[in-house]
Amino acid sequence: VYGTDYSGKAISFAKLIIPDATFTDGSLLQLPYEDNFFDVVFSFQVLEHIPPVDLPQAIREVQRVLKPGGLFIPSVPTVVRPMSTAHYQHFTSKTITEVLTPTFTVEKIVGQECYDWLLKIIERIIENRYWLLYKVAERFHSGLYLRRWNRGEVTKAYNFIVKAQK
Repeated sequence: VYGTDYSGKAISFAKLIIPDATFTDGSLLQLPYEDNFFDVVFSFQVLEHIPPVDLPQAIREVQRVLKPGGLFIPSVPTVVRPMSTAHYQHFTSKTITEVLTPTFTVEKIVGQECYDWLLKIIERIIENRYWLLYKVAERFHSGLYLRRWNRGEVTKAYNFIVKAQK
């Protein structure tokens, strides 16, 4: 397992969680790895922090370090999520596909954090300041929550997880 971040704090924290992994300082615009190095590259909430003018370069860097047939799996916020001042953009399924398709074949887009009225009500009941129903919350988070919240409709999702092949 390898990890790259431009933040020294993030790398220090990651080393505590996964001490056997190799972490390096770096940028998605110039990854510190050889060509065809990885089978899979996963980026978690990264692309929205890159200026749109630099996104093609970042995607080409990911493509460069992936082996032929390798997978790129980015997670990005959608336009459903309120925009953060630290983000340059949020994505629709169309815009993330447009960003990736010059270099990758987008195979699948899955919605994550799909809040619907039912999940909001259940969450409010089991997680509130007056009581916490631990056993109910545990079952909710391992069952219904994961089935509906993490695999919901793309149009209602706060995030996308994309599977793209080189």
